[in-house]
Amino acid sequence: MAWAAARVGSKHVPAPSRSLARSPRSLANVIVGRSLRYQFVMQLGQRYSSAMHEHSVSSKATGLSGLLGGIGAALRGFGFAVGNRNIWAVYARLVLALLVATAIIFGAMIYGLWTVTEPGASSGMLASSGLWALRIAGSVIVALAAPIIALFVVNLVFPMFAEAVFFAGLRHIDRGRAQDLESQPGLPLATAIGVAIIRMVYFVLLTVVALAASLIPVVGVVVGPVFQIWITAKTVGWELIDPYLDKRQMGFAAQREYVNHYSKAISGFGLPYSFLLAIPLIGPLFFGLAQAASPVLIVDVLDPAP
Repeated sequence: MAWAAARVGSKHVPAPSRSLARSPRSLANVIVGRSLRYQFVMQLGQRYSSAMHEHSVSSKATGLSGLLGGIGAALRGFGFAVGNRNIWAVYARLVLALLVATAIIFGAMIYGLWTVTEPGASSGMLASSGLWALRIAGSVIVALAAPIIALFVVNLVFPMFAEAVFFAGLRHIDRGRAQDLESQPGLPLATAIGVAIIRMVYFVLLTVVALAASLIPVVGVVVGPVFQIWITAKTVGWELIDPYLDKRQMGFAAQREYVNHYSKAISGFGLPYSFLLAIPLIGPLFFGLAQAASPVLIVDVLDPAP
């Protein structure tokens, strides 16, 4: 009976748990190991989320969807800029400087073009027709190029004008991002000037290529202006997001890589403004609105919040 009672009593005595039998050091190792595994899993999740966000941004800002997204951002941004009082407060200085620079550059380029292409007294009908066709194509190219060159000049001399308009627009869209971006030092002044000069020379060289393409018999009258429209749209978009790229401390090589990667979205954004800026006399009036609209491209297409 005593033996039976002992067996019955033994069933109620649980075996010691392995976790309780471990030493404090073993328990600490288990806790640390689990913590490291948790951190590893969290890092994988963050990397996956980041990769998916980058893929989503890339697919939205490249290809045909990027082109359409850029055009859509330009239209939305224009409407937003027109109705924003804060933008008009810093708009006048930029536009006035751009108007003066555009008038001077446009007049000089047109005078040079028409002087060089003046038909001589002994020119035959075919030669005269070719020179007049070159004048027409060249005038279209000059109308597109002159405001952009003026924009480069104004941003070189008065870089604070465009930056003030850009941040006035960004503060209205995303005040937190505007504050974070404004607090960044940006590129050193000498570097920023160098980037602007290289970008201007790059555009001028491509404009010369467009003028040369317009000399091609028959098709040149179309090819030259079409090529100029494309490079102008891309350059306008690039120039409009320059305050953002500057604050991210991107030199010319990094900017060119960034712009080439998102070329469709940036060109799509610059395309409508290229035609507006090319309108004689009143075209530069639209640049302040375009600059204020450019944060829409950043926030909605190129760098949306995750």
